[in-house]
Amino acid sequence: MPIPESKGDLQRFLGMVNYLGKFVPNHSQTTTPLREMLKKDVHFDLQQPQLDAIQELKRLVTSPPCLKFYDPNLPTRLKPDPSADGLGALLEQNHGSDDSPQWFPIAYASRALLPYERNYAQIEKEALSIVFGTERFHEYLYGHHFTVFNDHQPLKSIFSKSITQCPPRIQR
Repeated sequence: MPIPESKGDLQRFLGMVNYLGKFVPNHSQTTTPLREMLKKDVHFDLQQPQLDAIQELKRLVTSPPCLKFYDPNLPTRLKPDPSADGLGALLEQNHGSDDSPQWFPIAYASRALLPYERNYAQIEKEALSIVFGTERFHEYLYGHHFTVFNDHQPLKSIFSKSITQCPPRIQR
């Protein structure tokens, strides 16, 4: 696919990438410099950050790891991942044994943070990414046991408390 030469070309490119978004890790974060070019008051002039994003998206769309089919009988985990400007989530399953696990991706999901969400504290973004992942993958997760894989230590202490002791934004 050629380098976009206009806003229309860029919209078509992003449309193709969005269609393949569930196969692209960190989709929202990678497309951020390109989405900035589509704003109303921005003159279309691709600079190095945009060209790098285009090349990275092309690489991600055409490279492994390949997604596996979902199997409701296999151990499943959700790996949420917030960033400064987006939310991401990975649904994966263990196709190996308990002794030698082999986790393979089932689906990826991401979205940009809304302007007011960018002001959230990191712990709130971490909780929001868990909610985002469970909502996005509800057809896989509903009625099945799964593990949320999160490395944010303060969030673990919040989840060990009663819901009434949590900050209001996290309660919602």
